[in-house]
Amino acid sequence: MSVDGFWSGWSSWSDCSSSCIPAGRAPTRSRHRSCSNPAPSTSPPGRGCHGDARATEICSHLPHCPVNGGWGSWSPFSSCPVTCGVGLQVSLRRCDSPAPKHGGQSCPGEGRRTSVCRTNVHCPVDGTWSEWSPWKPCKFPFGAREIRCLNRGGSQTRERQCLHRAHNGSICNGDALTERRVCYDVSRCHLKGSWEGWEPWSLCTPACGGNSRRFRKRRCTPDYSGYR
Repeated sequence: MSVDGFWSGWSSWSDCSSSCIPAGRAPTRSRHRSCSNPAPSTSPPGRGCHGDARATEICSHLPHCPVNGGWGSWSPFSSCPVTCGVGLQVSLRRCDSPAPKHGGQSCPGEGRRTSVCRTNVHCPVDGTWSEWSPWKPCKFPFGAREIRCLNRGGSQTRERQCLHRAHNGSICNGDALTERRVCYDVSRCHLKGSWEGWEPWSLCTPACGGNSRRFRKRRCTPDYSGYR
């Protein structure tokens, strides 16, 4: 009498083929069973088990694997942004081949690079004022003789220059190359004065003995109230 085969129970699921879900292909796990409960007889032959001895399923319960970012191609350099002198052209790349996902690392390095571009055209250079020269000696306005203790005063001048202008740059703002002012020369004048307060006493010199002395000073400040 023949005996037909019958399946044994399924084994436990195996471990997933990966601990996380990578991009492009999901991990799987499998289990198996045998046609041994009972096995089909061979003489006379029994019928084998109907169905698959192995089962496979996708491990959809796992987290996604981290995906580190990768750089895309550099873009062409931008056109030169200036019409004279030198400028900087810029080329960019993006971290999108692939973009970082699921906690993966961003792309290392820079996403921007520059290159110097030259136009071979000089840029205009605007003029800048120099520092004023020192005031010239005080002179009488008529005849240019020196002023000596004259209350009505004389005049003196100072000068500056517009420097560094080149390649059709703008001239310096304003047109005052020379400044003039009223001046006085009070040397040898007999001016009224007023006393300032006394300074503190000095230490005694020598420090002991009958001829020890100390000093203090005050200053006589000239009165310039009659001069502008």
